[in-house]
Order: sequence, then C-alpha cells, then structure tokens
Amino acid sequence: MTRTAFLQAMVKWLAPLLCAGLAVPAATGAQTRSFVLAYFYPANHYSTDTCPQGMNPFPDVFFKRDLKLLGLPQAKVNAMFNQDYKVQNGPTTTPWVSVVATRGNGKDNVYLHPTTVPDSQLKPAVGRYGYGFDLDGKGAAPGTSYEDPETHQLGVDNQLFRATGCIPAYKGYPPPQPPLESEYRWEISRPSMGAWLITIAGEDLSKDGDVTVTLMDSIDPVTTQDANARVQRDMTYRVAAQPTSNNVLRGKLKGGVIVTEPASLTMQCDSYLQPRYDFLQARLRLTLRPDGSLRGVLGGYQPWFDLYWSHAKVGYIDERGFGVDAPALYYALRRYADAYPDPRSGKNTAISAAYMIDAVPAFVTRLAGTANNARQPEPRESVGAAKLALPALLRTLWTNSAEAPPRPAGARRLRPDQYRRIIADVFGPSINVTGRFEPDVRADGLFAIGAGRVGVTATGLEQYDAMARGIAAQVVDERHRDTLIPCKPESAAVADDACAMQFFSRVGPLLYRRPLAANEVQQAVALAHAASQALGNFHAGLATSLAGMLLSPQFLFRQEVVEPDPDQPGGYRLNAYSKASQLSFFLW
Repeated sequence: MTRTAFLQAMVKWLAPLLCAGLAVPAATGAQTRSFVLAYFYPANHYSTDTCPQGMNPFPDVFFKRDLKLLGLPQAKVNAMFNQDYKVQNGPTTTPWVSVVATRGNGKDNVYLHPTTVPDSQLKPAVGRYGYGFDLDGKGAAPGTSYEDPETHQLGVDNQLFRATGCIPAYKGYPPPQPPLESEYRWEISRPSMGAWLITIAGEDLSKDGDVTVTLMDSIDPVTTQDANARVQRDMTYRVAAQPTSNNVLRGKLKGGVIVTEPASLTMQCDSYLQPRYDFLQARLRLTLRPDGSLRGVLGGYQPWFDLYWSHAKVGYIDERGFGVDAPALYYALRRYADAYPDPRSGKNTAISAAYMIDAVPAFVTRLAGTANNARQPEPRESVGAAKLALPALLRTLWTNSAEAPPRPAGARRLRPDQYRRIIADVFGPSINVTGRFEPDVRADGLFAIGAGRVGVTATGLEQYDAMARGIAAQVVDERHRDTLIPCKPESAAVADDACAMQFFSRVGPLLYRRPLAANEVQQAVALAHAASQALGNFHAGLATSLAGMLLSPQFLFRQEVVEPDPDQPGGYRLNAYSKASQLSFFLW
C-alpha cells in the first residue's frame, strides 16, 4: 500500500480531533489572503552616507573604555579582557562578568542603572534615506527626518534607526539581509511564541480598492521550515477566540501596494528575548509580491524604554555577543525619543520606528465561538490555495461519513514523555520510539494547559506517521511478533481477519484508553486485510493498520467525553473512561 493510499485510508480517523473546535469561516463574498510573518526586524537602510563617522565600537573597545572610569590599571584591564576572551564557549576564568556589570561605579548593576556610566554618545545614522512614514505630518526636516528609499516620501520619522543604525549588529550584511542581532532574537524566540499572522480582506485583491488588514497572533508557533531553512508556506495556524493581539486596520490597495490608516497596534511576545511591541499612530505599507509572498514596512511610535529593556535584561550576553553598548543605547534612545512627552518631566516617552516585514502565504482559522469585527479569512481563497489545507480536507471528507462519533468536550495532545510511556506500557520497553514530536506550547506558563490548545500541523502529521510506522514495524518483526501478537496467521503471505481481530481487540483499548466500538475494530481489520493483500504479507498489513491506529487522534489526543449528569438535570459530566484516563495521567 502506498503512502498516499495509507493516508487517505486514515482520513476518517484523523478528522475529528484535527478539526475539533475549528470554525470554518462562512463565505462572505470578500476575497482574503493570509500570511505568517517569516521575519520581523528593524527597517534599517544603508548607503555610503549613513554612518560618516564610522560604526560604533565593539565590546573590546567600550568595555575597556568604561573600566578605565573605575581607575583600573590599563594592564589589568587588558589582562582580564584577553584571558576571558580566550574562553569563548566555556566558563569565564576571571571575575570579568561581575566587573563589567558594575563598571559604572563598581557596585550598582549598570544595566539597571545605566546612568552610572557617562553618555558615550553613540554615532548616529545621519544619511539621506530611511524606511518609514511621515508620522508627525511635518514633512521634510533636515537632520531629523529621512527620505524613504522605496516611496521617496520626505519627512520620514525613524529615530530608532538614527539611534541604532551605526551599531554593527544592526546592520545587515549585505542589505537587505536581516541585522544579525535582530535575526538572532527572531530565530530563538519564534519557536516559543505564537506566530504573527496577517490577513488582508477586500472585494477583489487584484484591483484597487478598500481593504481590511488584520494583524493577530496564533496559538501555534512557527516551527516548520522548508528545504532552504525558510519558513514553510501554506501551513495552517489557529487563532484563539480572543487572541492576545488582534489589530484591525483599514487601508487602501493601489497598484499592488496596501497603505493603512493610522491606528494603535500591539504585537504580543511570550519570549524572554523579544519585547512587547506597542505602537501609536501605527501604519503599514504592504506589497503583494508576484510569488505570493508579502513584504512591507510597519511604522509608528513605540515606548523607547521597552526597547532598551529588551537589551538590558540580557545585559552582558547582548553586549559581548553582539556588541550592543547597553548604557550608551539607553542614552541614545532617550535622546532621540520624539513623541508623547511625559506630563511631569516633559521628556518624550516614545520614539519613532520602522520595522521590515517578510511574510509567506498561510491558512488561518479561528477557534469556534469567536466574536470579532475583523473579516474572517476563508482558507480556500488564500494565496497558494491550489490545494486544500489538510484540516480543511479532512473536515470535508469527514462530513461525508455516516459514522462520525460525537465530538469530545475537550482533548489534550500527548506530550512526548506520555507518548513514550504508553508505547512502553502496551508493547514493552524494547520498542524504540524515534522521531521529532510537535513542539509543546506553554499556556499560562504551563505545558499541561497548552496541551489542550494545540493540534497537529501537516508537517507534524508526517513526523507522527514516521514514528507510527517505525513502532508498528518493530511490533510485528520476528523478534517481537510471537510475544506481542496473540495468534499465528494461517499463512504469512495472505490476510487473516480472525488473527487481526484478536490483535486489535487486545491492543486497541489500551491505545485508545477505552473500549473500541465494533465499527472501529472492523475498520482496523479491513485496513489490515487490504494492506496484506496489496503487500502479500500478513504482518506487513497488520503493521500498516497498527500504524494508522497510532496516527489516530483517538491515540494522539487524550479525549474528554461528556455524558448527561443524572444528579444535575441539563448538566454534563465526564464519562467513566475519561475520568479513569485523567486519573491515570495524573498519577503518572
């Protein structure tokens, strides 16, 4: 049996939980395209006049400079620096870290108290060009504004670029390569936070007109890459009924470019490295590219201290690893802040900024029960929808089944340790489980809660399929079959439904954690029969059907099924098997 035929045979088993709780948006007549952010980084532009004073120094310069303020002899400073820098990836051999962290006055942490170090005056980016928008509406202002290199709009406000543009780690090599420091933050934080999604809706996105742009976060992280290590296109992302970030902007599409009206905007991050992005007077300029991807610029005013703190909280690591002089950055951000003055001090609290957006086509679906004023995306109209997304396909096929079981009240995806323990409990510890599991997601800080809010991506399904086939092959091999299969087939070369029935009647309840319905056993036996006939081998057919059972959501998810509560008319309670399963996993 081919892989395609096998997956098609598994569709009716996979559908209920892969699609459980996902609302398929109703067709509205509007066209939508959805995207997932592949990169988000400061929009810095470099030309020959950007840094006429040169680049800002690396840590070997500014560490030594600041340590001189403590009165340390130059020879001692050099010795400490050189000795520590010989150990790039191991523990330091000198008190270097503590000395650097208190280099302002010798006692206070310089990252918490940056003003203990004098302002070293970071060299600013003063060239002609800078990405962004004329946020303040004042037009060209020599020395304080830029010209956008793409639109050639004058009066562009991007003081964040002025403050950071001549820090080496903020310069891409070569442009438009993402800046090293920003790329590192993105790559490290992306797998641990919900993906950022953009959905564009309009009457006809091939023509000029009004559009709605929704920027929101998913409960699924961006973890899948293609063969070129880029974010995989056309993956499905789920959005919670009440997403943490849910920004709806109105705009106009003209000549393939969308420009939105000013609005407040929030982009939530759950990662330690990424700051929370809050923007006032934010606007987007997005270009729909011929290859289906999206590229654009997000500009607005954001609190400057949040930007500083994202560097300060990693302190020495960020300074030494990327050469970002944290105290000097504090002074620069405060100096170039250009909006929203504090009523008491009169000092500006926000700085104009612009960020580059790279996004690839994606499918977006909202969880059932959501109420939102944004237009809902229709996966079948999304960019790249030459084929249906897997969840949509499974839902379509499942609705044609007359034997669809009732939807459970809830489900929690097995965590890797739980998966392995079940396999060991059912088949013994000699069965090896190898492969890559779908990443766990924390909710309210806990994996246990996050397990109830995640599904299985298309790529994850392939990984589970590979693991299931590997396990099933071991169960039926010559080493294990006499122990794990309770019968011998009449012939090893043909199907034996009676023996297959005995096998699945024994292992099925253990894998599904409940008794199997008659039709479930019959389906497993029928698949084993068909596979045995196609492959000419009873054990290979049995392994094919067992792999399907291990790939089933009945196994991959801990289902919580409800029944009427006789003590509470109109109420419901977990049934006995759901309670027993819940107790079993709790004790484990």
